[in-house]
Amino acid sequence: MKLIVNLILIAVIAVIIIDMSGIVPSIRAAVARFLTKHGRPTAAENVRIKPFDCSLCMTFWVGLGFMIGSRSFSLCGLAVLCLVALSTTIIDDLLTLVMDAASALFGWIETKINR
Repeated sequence: MKLIVNLILIAVIAVIIIDMSGIVPSIRAAVARFLTKHGRPTAAENVRIKPFDCSLCMTFWVGLGFMIGSRSFSLCGLAVLCLVALSTTIIDDLLTLVMDAASALFGWIETKINR
């Protein structure tokens, strides 16, 4: 059970950093500028730096490293890891929903206070 919780936490962290923080477009732009300076013109949106720009990929590889490092690798654990990695889009949607709901709640509270 602890392994499942840890894998879910790894997925949440990956989603927040990769999908929600906005750091990936900045890194892509920097890589594109570097490649352009060295005679390889490219657009930032065409630069792929997998697994660093894909929360599914990052969750899988970090989770796999975690399982190996913690000596908890098993076929069942690998299957759970694949399911958790596959659910990163759902985690992203859920976190966005929670943030939007909290924002709406704070807006509602603010209107009640200001009356």
